[in-house]
Amino acid sequence: MSAADVDVVCREAMMRPVRKMIERLEGVRQRTANAQQARLELEQLKLSQESRVTVADVEASIGCTKTSVRKEDLQRYEVWTAQYGSGMST
Repeated sequence: MSAADVDVVCREAMMRPVRKMIERLEGVRQRTANAQQARLELEQLKLSQESRVTVADVEASIGCTKTSVRKEDLQRYEVWTAQYGSGMST
C-alpha cells in the first residue's frame, strides 16, 4: 500500500461511524417528527461507543480499499532498495 492508500483507509474508517449515526438519525426522523427527541437521540449517539472508530472499522476499510500499487512496482522498489537503500527501512 502507498501512503495515499493508507490515507484512503483511514478516511473510510472514520466515515463508518458517521454513516451509522446518519442511519440511526434517519430512523428517528421516520419514527417521530419531534425535533427535541431527535436532538436527544443525537446526543446519546455522540456519547455512545458507536460514534468511535473501532478496529473492526479499520479492518473493514482495509478489506474494501483496493491498493494503487501494483506487484510489479513493488518488486522494482525492492530491487532498488536492495541495491541503493540505506538498509534502515528493512
